[in-house]
Amino acid sequence: MSLDFTTYWGLLGLLAIPILLLIYFLKQKYVEKPVSSTFIWKKSLKYVKTKIPINIIVSLLLILQILSVIVASLALCRPTLVAFSSDETVIVIDSSASMLAKNDQGKTRFELAVEQAKKDAEKAGPNSKITVITAGEKANTVVYRSEDKSQIVNALDKIKCEYGNADFEEAKLLVADVQSQNKETSVKYYTDQTYESVNGFEYIDFSKDNDSNIAITSLEDGMIKDDYVFTLEVSNYGKALEKVKIKAVINDGKKDLWFEDTYSFGESETRMIYVRPNISALEEGTGLKIDSFEEYKNAKFEIVVDDAIAEDNVSSIYPEEKKDVKILYVSEYVQYIEGTENTDAPVVNDKFIWMLRIFGYLGYTVDTTSDVYKSINDVPDLEGYDIYIFEGESNMPEILPTDGAVWFINPKTNPVGTDIEIGDELEEMFAYPVITPGDTNPDTDTYEIITNGIKMDGQWYVGKYKNTPANLPDKYEAVFKCGNNAPLIIAGIEEENNTRVVVFTFDIYNSNLIMQFVLSPVLFDNLVKFSAPDSLVSRDFVVGDELEFKVPVGGTALEVRDPSDQIIYSTANASEYVQKLDMVGDYKITVTYGENGTKSFMVPVHISAEESDINMNAYTEVVQSPPATAPIDRSPIEIWPYLVALLLILLIVEWGVYYKDEF
Repeated sequence: MSLDFTTYWGLLGLLAIPILLLIYFLKQKYVEKPVSSTFIWKKSLKYVKTKIPINIIVSLLLILQILSVIVASLALCRPTLVAFSSDETVIVIDSSASMLAKNDQGKTRFELAVEQAKKDAEKAGPNSKITVITAGEKANTVVYRSEDKSQIVNALDKIKCEYGNADFEEAKLLVADVQSQNKETSVKYYTDQTYESVNGFEYIDFSKDNDSNIAITSLEDGMIKDDYVFTLEVSNYGKALEKVKIKAVINDGKKDLWFEDTYSFGESETRMIYVRPNISALEEGTGLKIDSFEEYKNAKFEIVVDDAIAEDNVSSIYPEEKKDVKILYVSEYVQYIEGTENTDAPVVNDKFIWMLRIFGYLGYTVDTTSDVYKSINDVPDLEGYDIYIFEGESNMPEILPTDGAVWFINPKTNPVGTDIEIGDELEEMFAYPVITPGDTNPDTDTYEIITNGIKMDGQWYVGKYKNTPANLPDKYEAVFKCGNNAPLIIAGIEEENNTRVVVFTFDIYNSNLIMQFVLSPVLFDNLVKFSAPDSLVSRDFVVGDELEFKVPVGGTALEVRDPSDQIIYSTANASEYVQKLDMVGDYKITVTYGENGTKSFMVPVHISAEESDINMNAYTEVVQSPPATAPIDRSPIEIWPYLVALLLILLIVEWGVYYKDEF
């Protein structure tokens, strides 16, 4: 609140104060003295002389009179109380990828927005408060309610545009925090989108009608007639373009193959372009013809054009991770053919080997013939397999393999390298397994992967099983249990070496599991997915996506580099890696396999099609209004009537003091 006067002429009344003091100084004080002689009369003349009163400062009557003069003068000025008018602004700057679009002068929309924000900060009053918020994949408060213009400008110089989308909803929460401190805060949103106006929000649109951009919005590969075919989706956002050059560089493992061609695009047209060895292999579309090759290491495609956003003109792709699963199967049930030329040739005729071959139907390539042994002593070397299967009471390795997943089927003793305790064998006529989360969280990845798509209908039963204690180590869980709560299938991950372990505590040949033609393929497919998971669940990433990387079995160390080749993560032991992708380009993940070398995984990341469409503001997006606040009454309050009342009180008190001796 501030004090204001309607007129200042009333302050002239304060001149009465020195006049009042002068009167007190010059006033003579007479004292009546009855005398009886002339001599005494002469001595009393001293009382006639004037002097300054000694107690003038503490004189109550004088103080009351001075206060009356002051109050009367202020009342004549007709003073009013005026509430302070708030001058506070929140500047929200859209830092999404579409703000990277350049105009004819080479300036991006983001740069123009920052320049405008600086101008607004410079124009602000001396006591104005400014908050700066950037709205990218994550909204951030850069400056919070600052009156320091140099601090605001320096902060604006440091912010950068991102490659993802704009999280305006999170930005509004940050705005609401400022408004909770000052309900009259104004908000300016610098963007390139069109929003419906709402109370308290002002939108400044930096897009232009003549802006144009062309982008690779999708890149895929596939096999057609034993040849790789690359499919590009190229979208033109803006005016028609003629003779747009598109280049392709494909590395076949030996050399780089270069190809290029030109295309025309109509206004706002999207085209599918094929890069293939044989153009006649596909009837629709056009494309570049390349030499045939059996495989490739990487491929890079580029649109050679000067448009609004350069970062979406380049896209890379890497071949899909192979799903080949190499299995070592050691089982006491394997038989040998005697009396033949090769007396050591195993007969692959049991039910479980037949089930392994079903994996080929499920999409896995499994070579089991040369990797089947009757005894653990026959195995030349326990390394180089994706899944190790040890079946029977005598086939227990001395150490747990660490370069692949390990399955123990009907073990007699505790599985090596684990803390699982195997109980005594029980035999029942019909013991029906049930899906159960065991003693751990049912929402774990292990449980969800192995039980995915499985419905227990009471058709699967076991005859012999180990009465294994239900209290398992924390890293393991019983996915299936028997009626007496004994675990039947146990799964978990040994964190020290990232080895995935599956334990069947029952005898497969004393059950009807293999004969369940619906349940069995799903179950074993799920077990392989758990044991040898794909490291990358996708090859198509846009900025803002969350990367989930499963460290391959046997991986002992992990290093992640961003597109600028900076190390952003490194650890000596990890089973998975999760990262939100915030840069355009190729991330590189390197896995170390102890003394067995390294393997690299490339993760290409591009701008989303929504951000490449820089003219997407043709529609109006309705933005929810901030919470309504009650209006604040800022009308001036006149206080002169209160001063007049005070003056009357002072005059009454003064009158009482002056005539106190007469009462």
